[in-house]
Amino acid sequence: MRSSTEIVDCRTAILAAVLGGWSLAAQPHCAPRRARAGACVRTAYFYKPPVDGTPASFIATRFDLVLLTHGDGSFRRKLRRQGYAGPVLQTVGANEAEGPGPYANHRAACNESYAPYQRTVADEPGVFCRDLHPHESWFLHNRHGERVYSRVLSAHHLWRTTYAMNPAAPGWRHFFAQRLLRERRLGYDGYFLDNLWLSLGWLRQTANGGQGLAEFHDSAALRVAVTGFLRQLRRTLPKTPIWANLTNDPDRPGDWDAYLPYLDGVMVEDFLVGWRKAPLSPARRLGQMQNVAMALRMGKSVLLVAQGRPKERERLARSLAAYWLLSNGRLFYRFTDAFAHAYRDVAWTSAYDHGPGPAAAPARRRGWTWSRTFHQEVLRLDLQWQHTSGIPQRRQRAFGFGRERRAIHRRPAGAHDHRGPPISRAARPGWPLTHATR
Repeated sequence: MRSSTEIVDCRTAILAAVLGGWSLAAQPHCAPRRARAGACVRTAYFYKPPVDGTPASFIATRFDLVLLTHGDGSFRRKLRRQGYAGPVLQTVGANEAEGPGPYANHRAACNESYAPYQRTVADEPGVFCRDLHPHESWFLHNRHGERVYSRVLSAHHLWRTTYAMNPAAPGWRHFFAQRLLRERRLGYDGYFLDNLWLSLGWLRQTANGGQGLAEFHDSAALRVAVTGFLRQLRRTLPKTPIWANLTNDPDRPGDWDAYLPYLDGVMVEDFLVGWRKAPLSPARRLGQMQNVAMALRMGKSVLLVAQGRPKERERLARSLAAYWLLSNGRLFYRFTDAFAHAYRDVAWTSAYDHGPGPAAAPARRRGWTWSRTFHQEVLRLDLQWQHTSGIPQRRQRAFGFGRERRAIHRRPAGAHDHRGPPISRAARPGWPLTHATR
């Protein structure tokens, strides 16, 4: 019988490594030169310093892109001391502002002593009350005229309110851009705009936004406003790298097009396999692949975030296969569980240290199937799979390597498990993922 680490007609190590397991054991260092040559995966870490005992030296030597927040300057400097030479971007909530409340409008008395987290541009006590609260047109409102907001219970058991800001408001655009210009002094290499909306989805799901929006009646109007917001930000910061997490993405080809001219990179936070309890349809997988491919052709960088736990190897294998299909030196990847302490657990797999080598040609698509040739080896990925767990059986042919397009074998019952030791995680109370934990 074949073991769990074998692949029929195996001529590359990618999927064998995927089945090899998760470990902090020593692996060959994946230098940028090797990553560009297809020898290993270009990995990313975000948003806060890890809480599972992973040392800064591990992140400094294994990751190629790091996203942190305003208050993480000491950790950023520690990474530099440990030899990290890649970019470190400052994460800022796009068109969001944390503040006291919730307040329905500017007539409410504002608590100037409220101490916010440092994730939005209202990142110091008094900023919200002094600079934002008096300007009602800077906020989004439901059809009852109330400000749209969301509330989360933070790790410290405090309720925190985040208001949705109006990307069409000239005053808000100016304030946001000037705030980021001011924060260049913090020493980050650029900015990462979290939650840059592509549709009204999130706004319709907030605590009081489900009643409809007064400012925008459809997603197309919202995208026009966000495009103007980005245009002004780019005029203010013409040479500063700006990335964005494109959220509430309908995954339709072309929906990114208006934003891309003003961005250096984008994140896809539910790449290919969707959220763990919200899988994507084949049509949405295809739309994601097409949008990523287009962004890469335009010279943009893309961060693919595939959601899953270490034991969910099928999700890892499929998303890694898609990474190699699209990789061109500007693609980054992370396989992680958003609900594992808000991305603060570091899971590493030896699959990241193995690749197919240089590609002979770009990826090609025929219908639902994408393929790419690596030194006479062909990687194929069919986007029409229907199940969401378990390693696909041989006859399912969900994806595979080699000219015969054969897929991975399941580990036979009773066979030895070759997985490495799990990553140690510090004991600590857990909480749901919220913006407030960032």
